[in-house]
Amino acid sequence: MTEPEILTARDGKIATITLNRPDALNAITPTMLGTLGDALDALAADSEVAVVILTGSGRAFSAGVDLKALSDRDLTDGKVGDILDLPARRVTDLLATMPAITVARVNGFCFTGALELALACDIIVAAEEAKFGDTHAKFGLRPTWGMSQR
Repeated sequence: MTEPEILTARDGKIATITLNRPDALNAITPTMLGTLGDALDALAADSEVAVVILTGSGRAFSAGVDLKALSDRDLTDGKVGDILDLPARRVTDLLATMPAITVARVNGFCFTGALELALACDIIVAAEEAKFGDTHAKFGLRPTWGMSQR
């Protein structure tokens, strides 16, 4: 049985969402973004939730977009395409506008698309071993999920 890519837990008014692909350093897939958006939608609608924490399992918050998801894509004009952009914008909008306080708890690597998700949160709390980086230019991409505006 395959583990879910997103785990959600509640402790009173605090909800924790964990990116759960530790063997892939929690690399972001279209499925993960869709599931994350659904989880955030549900938490935004719950008036009992005061804080939403976003974190990653294992040794990474997230290494960013799973490059395997881009392997056959035409990266025209530096865009990864709607398959990732649309659900990612939904997620960043939810993180930035939900009534609860959003916290990115960065426990390791936080690169590129993952950094865009973290920046959409109200607060970023970084572990001592956290490593941040923006590698969009390395891959000929542009940050289309809101990083440059934040």
